[in-house]
Amino acid sequence: MKPSDPLTFAELRKADVLRTESEVFGPGTKLMDWSPTDWGCALAGEVGEACNLVKKRRRCEDIATQEIAAELADVVIYADLMAARLGIDLGAAVREKFNYVSRKRGSDVMLPELEGHHEVVKFAGKLLSTIRENNGQWVIFRAKDNAVPPTLQFYVNQCVDLGASPDQIRAARALLDRALAWRAQNPHLCRTVADDPCSTNLFGIHDVVKFDGKLYSAVVDENNGQWIILLAKDNAVPPTLQFYINRCIDLGASHDQIGEARALFDQVLVWRAQNPHLCKVPDVDL
Repeated sequence: MKPSDPLTFAELRKADVLRTESEVFGPGTKLMDWSPTDWGCALAGEVGEACNLVKKRRRCEDIATQEIAAELADVVIYADLMAARLGIDLGAAVREKFNYVSRKRGSDVMLPELEGHHEVVKFAGKLLSTIRENNGQWVIFRAKDNAVPPTLQFYVNQCVDLGASPDQIRAARALLDRALAWRAQNPHLCRTVADDPCSTNLFGIHDVVKFDGKLYSAVVDENNGQWIILLAKDNAVPPTLQFYINRCIDLGASHDQIGEARALFDQVLVWRAQNPHLCKVPDVDL
């Protein structure tokens, strides 16, 4: 893309994450080194600096517009970093919120909806553009996690045992094959999740459950790994999560990771107890 082209949220996210991962601001400044609260405080500081310049200009001090622009740029950058830390796709969030307010206020000014924009692999075999609250709870795994292949095989077996449709079983097997293919192409990235930083119960505005602390965006770049998404309302998911916990233990995952897995399992059970009418045998229309 030419520098003269408008900047996109996806470009900003990619650059933001890449720069923080290189620790250019010093040790301990990677994206996951800071909590959402840390990033939120940094964002608040940048907002304060921008507002302070506007206040000074109102008092007739000589404040150039470019100075304010620079601070507003920092606000956007830190908002994206905080969103990345929480697993929020900021572009999708802005689109959804803008259109929600337009509909609420009776305005026909809308941001265009982009079909298939996110390239997130929905288990049912569809591209998921937005994860909405009414669609239930989502569980996300990474293919590079060594506990995932046997967990996916267990999921396939559960689909068979529960009498899922042939299409669903084929979709499950295709997802397992895809995860195995990604791992074969990226063996240097595959590992036990014992040393991954964890943060319990991370939610974005779409109720995305970030499984083990590194979902930077709902937009998945295949070079960053393969993501597997399952629905809590799928009757095969609770036993699959229990199997995953046991695999984490067998592989020597950290106590934090095992605790994170158990917390997610409990969260799924709570959601299912609150939404029994939505729970069903897995099928491609989930």
